Amino acid sequence: MRLSAIHQCLVGLILMLGATSQVTPQDTLVARQQSLDALLADKAAAHGIVGQSVAVLKNGELVATATHGQASVELSVPVGEDTVFQMFSVAKLFVNTVMMQLMEAGDVQMDAPVATYLPNLPSQWQQTTVRQLLTHTSGLPDYYHWPNPTPENEDTAIALAAKGEFVFTPNTDYRYNQTNYLLLKQIIETITGQSFSEVMQGRMMDPAGLTQTRYGGEYAVVPNRARTYFAGENGLLLNGPIFQPDYMFASTGLNSSAPDMVLWTKALLDGKFLPPERLQHYWQTQDLANGKPGGFAAGWEYWETESFRIVGHGGGNRVDVRHFISKTSGDTISVIYLTNGASTNFWPGSISTAIAERWMPGVSSWLN
Repeated sequence: MRLSAIHQCLVGLILMLGATSQVTPQDTLVARQQSLDALLADKAAAHGIVGQSVAVLKNGELVATATHGQASVELSVPVGEDTVFQMFSVAKLFVNTVMMQLMEAGDVQMDAPVATYLPNLPSQWQQTTVRQLLTHTSGLPDYYHWPNPTPENEDTAIALAAKGEFVFTPNTDYRYNQTNYLLLKQIIETITGQSFSEVMQGRMMDPAGLTQTRYGGEYAVVPNRARTYFAGENGLLLNGPIFQPDYMFASTGLNSSAPDMVLWTKALLDGKFLPPERLQHYWQTQDLANGKPGGFAAGWEYWETESFRIVGHGGGNRVDVRHFISKTSGDTISVIYLTNGASTNFWPGSISTAIAERWMPGVSSWLN
């Protein structure tokens, strides 16, 4: 079912409950939907956000959707429920999930040295483990240094990074790093014997029934894709073309819509990719050598408070996909928050959290 049809069902349910429910207005679906719409309008005004598309799931079931603003300022095209957005680093969630599948099958060992699967890597990298790649604790030098030019191809990227020194001793710190995901891409291709795009199509997109999700960088022609913008010194500017070659697709280059991300999230939480209890197993962070918690759990951004666990990933300071888990009830709120840029800088994760707060009061405490 496409999100437009789902949205119509939600609206009908909202109207029915609004007419018959005896609970207080702020507890109704109507009030939550109104609150969500108002939140998007407020955030658009505060940050100059061009377009927004949102979906909220509770325990894996869709409970709210909303759109706001424009997919193209120049053409005055509004954001629709099926508008496609550049997902940037949210692409890593597909990689994380495939890696978990390979580990569950015994094809990849979490603590195996990378050289087990990629014997031709630079010698100084060969004892780096798969776990360190996924948790960004490898300390490997990064080949990607924006706004410096992106290396033309995979071999050049590896050679460029190999000239650098380790940023820190492995497992003593964590730092977000694109080299980690280039090596994860190579492991996936080596183990499966398929191209990266073929693996993602067969393991992620087809099983979840995704029809609007595809790979393609800034230069690609992607149907129904919103134009992307960024904050310039004097306000909103068109995003300049960013070279996103195919070898970077484990890190970026994914395009998707809120309806497709709803389908993918449901497939993930329903156990279509791996058993739910195993997903929870991987959603545990790893402590560093000094005993302090790391910031990633099998590639997922991870945060924990006394009452909640939060896992997910942001992308390009424009989009965010995040799961909020109550430790007491076990309930989950999943927020898919997509934008195409803004005239000021903001962190999408804060808006995802504000949205989740409508369904899971208290969860915003993790930002304090």
